Amino acid sequence: MKTRGTTIRRKLTALLLLPLVSLASLWAYAAYLSLGNALTLAHVNTIGTHLAHPLGHVVISLQTERRESLIRLAAGKTSSGKASVGKGPATTAANDLRESRVATDKAISEFTAQAHDESVRDDETARVRKSVDTAEQALGSIAALRQGVDTGMVPSSKVLASYTLMNAAISDAFRSMTILPADDAQDLGLALFTLVLSGDSLAQEDALISAAAASPRHRLDPDAYAAFVQNVGTERYLNALAMPGLPPAQRAPFEKLATDGGPLQQVMAMEQRVIAAGPDARQLPFSIQQWRASYDKAWSASNELALSDIDVVFTLTDPPARHAFVELLTAGLLGFVALIVSAAMSVKITRSLVMDLSRLRESARNLTEDHLRDVVGRLRRGENVDVAADMTRPEFVNPEMARLGDAFYALQVTAVELAHEDIRLYQGIKDVFLNLARRSQGLVHRQLGVLDAMEKREHDPEVLDGLYRLDQLATRLRRYSEGLIIVSGAASGRIWRHAVPAVDVVRGAVAETEDYARVVVLPIPPIGIKGQAAADIIHLLAELIENAQNFSPADSEVRVTMGTGASGVIVEVDDRGLGMREDALEAANAQINSPQDISLLDSTHLGLVTVGRLARRHGINVTLRPSPFGGVSVVVLIPYSLIEEGPAGIEAPAAGTSEAYTPTHALGQPDPRRAAAPLDAAPEPGAFVDHTGPAVAGSWDQGTPVASPDAWAMSHPMNAEPGDMSWHAQDTASSTAAPDMIDGLPRRVRQANLAPQLMNDAYAPPGKAPMDWTDPPGVGQAAPAGVPAHQRVASWFGALAEGRPDSSPPAPASTAWAADRTGESSDAQTGRPPQVRSLMAALQHGTARGRMDSDTGEFPVPDLPTGDHYQGDGRFR
Repeated sequence: MKTRGTTIRRKLTALLLLPLVSLASLWAYAAYLSLGNALTLAHVNTIGTHLAHPLGHVVISLQTERRESLIRLAAGKTSSGKASVGKGPATTAANDLRESRVATDKAISEFTAQAHDESVRDDETARVRKSVDTAEQALGSIAALRQGVDTGMVPSSKVLASYTLMNAAISDAFRSMTILPADDAQDLGLALFTLVLSGDSLAQEDALISAAAASPRHRLDPDAYAAFVQNVGTERYLNALAMPGLPPAQRAPFEKLATDGGPLQQVMAMEQRVIAAGPDARQLPFSIQQWRASYDKAWSASNELALSDIDVVFTLTDPPARHAFVELLTAGLLGFVALIVSAAMSVKITRSLVMDLSRLRESARNLTEDHLRDVVGRLRRGENVDVAADMTRPEFVNPEMARLGDAFYALQVTAVELAHEDIRLYQGIKDVFLNLARRSQGLVHRQLGVLDAMEKREHDPEVLDGLYRLDQLATRLRRYSEGLIIVSGAASGRIWRHAVPAVDVVRGAVAETEDYARVVVLPIPPIGIKGQAAADIIHLLAELIENAQNFSPADSEVRVTMGTGASGVIVEVDDRGLGMREDALEAANAQINSPQDISLLDSTHLGLVTVGRLARRHGINVTLRPSPFGGVSVVVLIPYSLIEEGPAGIEAPAAGTSEAYTPTHALGQPDPRRAAAPLDAAPEPGAFVDHTGPAVAGSWDQGTPVASPDAWAMSHPMNAEPGDMSWHAQDTASSTAAPDMIDGLPRRVRQANLAPQLMNDAYAPPGKAPMDWTDPPGVGQAAPAGVPAHQRVASWFGALAEGRPDSSPPAPASTAWAADRTGESSDAQTGRPPQVRSLMAALQHGTARGRMDSDTGEFPVPDLPTGDHYQGDGRFR
């Protein structure tokens, strides 16, 4: 079966899991951010110690080298424009430049080593790493710049701009390092960054003043003057911007430098004098010594304060870092607890809903599988049902589910009430059909009685033949009526108090079929079927035999055998049709062995259903299997609980009494309307006597001479009460003396049991020729007194319909000579198997001759089954 969509449990889980997943995602993202901030603050000390301090020393060294480079360029030329040679200002400037370069290289190497350290780079943020790489690239161009300074090919303005760009890149790296999650540390870092820019502007002023003092004219050219004025404005603006951002402890030293008399105040005064002198001043308004004295003090103090403040900046991050870790831990725990609580509540809610749904499902399952079936079964059995007491009302936690449960309970009650109404309707229809079937059965029974009376009064053979055909059709119609009764679940109504010989049961079943002449019944063991099961077994076998006839060729025979086994008596019905497929055989066997409700029955397989119900009623096992003849073989296993073996279970009829055997009696049904006919007179020529057939204990005596009519009389039920078939023991004292014995066994007499027409001349009766079947003796002769013609014809037709031993061709009265022969009568009574087989061969040949059409002299061919009867899988339709 195709799997349906997602279960309700999964849907509820997904419904409650979505907010949990969202909450967990937000919690994880917040924890990640908190962890990032905490890790950044934790790594600040590493960055400040290994990157910020080295960068500060690089800035200071570059400022000094920039000044010395400009002095070298200004002092390296004489007034004529040629480079000076020998000792003098140029030589001093070169020495100072070389010393500054050494200091710069040392600072750069320390910075580069720290920047490439793996532990330091692991602690760097992406922004810090990028800015450090940019600063390192800018410092990489210092070699080319120095070469230009040494050759004098680079102008002073470009040298000033190049060093300024290097310091700007380093300042940006410092700025990225001071972007911290802690507000206090970030404010102090921003103020220090501003002071670094302000200090670099002041250093550019120093480089311009120093270069002007070293130049031959000791003055600022117009470009240098403009750059000086610009740097003065930038420096003062940045100082004013940075001071408010400094904490009081860090702001006080800078303010002290700018107070009256301080070195920074003196520098600012000299800056003002230069600006006041203008670009056309012939020389600097002060000496270089005065400038150096004030500037060097202010520059050194500013650098020391900046380096110490760097340590303060990264020290301020320790408390925020610890606080960030505490917040991270708290947020993580709270988020985890919230997640667990939410998950627990979700599971609880889901479980509650699922339990309610499971309870509703169990209630539905109990209704459909247990309660409803039980209630319907009890209603079908006619019991009173209290719907309110038998239907359980489920209990739910949620009000909505409770209302749903109430609605479902109302549905249960309605379903049971509707089922009750359907059962009443079903029972009423069943009773109607059962009543009609019983009425039909009664009418058919009455019809059989009327036909029986007509048969007794009629002497015309042709009319009798038609009456017997009607008799046989009525018998089949009665079986169909009984089949409808059995399918309805009721008993057929026919029952005996005493056991019925098995041979009569089989012959009765054969007589209830249409093509009974095609049925070959092999010898039946001398056993009896208990009276309470005899009628049902007759019906069961009749259904199987008729089915074999309908689905096999019309010129083929149907074999019926019976034997005993370890588990019971086995009856096999073999046909020679096309057979059935394996799946069809399995389906048929399953339908036989599995009880079915009448509402589910297939109207085309009522015979199969009838067989199954009869088999289950008496514990009979019916199995369909492939036949070795190509058709289907049906094996019927009758348990020993339904069997009575030997004469104890079968009583012989009273001597001197018998009755005509018609198709009605072939069914084993006693007919009280018929009176026993005395058999005092000897049979006339042409009368039907039995020469063959298996001996059933107590049913007839095969050893009685033919001359004794009572000895050859077929034993039939004589009880006048319906439903009772009793057998009376036959007095065997009148039989002939015991045959001669050889070693305790009867002596065999050749051809003693053969039909006269089959005997050799040497064994034919004295003065008699073998019988000529073309002109049977007794034809046209008067019937003996006391034996009506219709009884003789009825005996022949009934025996033929059942396949009884007395169905042999009419034997002449002269056959009684065998009983008068001295020494041979005893052997004629033995009925040994070879003689029995010979007699049976004669019986078959004679019955075939007896069925020949009187006008055409041809054998009548039974009507072929119509439709698709010869389709192997269409059996039991």
